[in-house]
Amino acid sequence: MVSPLSNDAAGFAPLVPPTVWQGWDAFVHRPPAPVRDADDPAWSQAEREDYHSELAVMRTPAMDSVFTAVRRLLLVNRRQQAGARRGLIISGPATTGKTTTMMALGRSFHLAEARQHPGQDGRRPVLFISVP
Repeated sequence: MVSPLSNDAAGFAPLVPPTVWQGWDAFVHRPPAPVRDADDPAWSQAEREDYHSELAVMRTPAMDSVFTAVRRLLLVNRRQQAGARRGLIISGPATTGKTTTMMALGRSFHLAEARQHPGQDGRRPVLFISVP
C-alpha cells in the first residue's frame, strides 16, 4: 500500500506518485491549469508560484517524433504473438524531457483507449514504471 505524500498547500489534494494507479489516474484526468493574465490583481503570489511549479508541457518536434515512432511500433507489433518484438529505447542526458515525453505519450494513449472502450472504468491500458 502506498500512502499519499503530504502537501501543505491549502486546497491541494495529497500527491500520489504516477507509479501507482491512483496517481496515474489523477495525472491523466487532471485538466490543465487555465491561463490567466499575469497582471490580474486577484492572482495572489502563492497562486502564481503554484501555477509555475506545475510547468505546463508543450509538445515539441522531438516529442512528436517519439510519438510517431511508438505508434509505428504498436502497429508493427500488434499481431505479433511469438518471437522477437521490436522495441524502443529512449536515452539522453538528465533533464532533457525523457520522462515528460513518455508520460505525455502514456496520457495520450490512455485517453485514446478510454475513448475506444467507453464504460470500462477498470481498464488499465498504461503501465508506468520508474527506472533509475
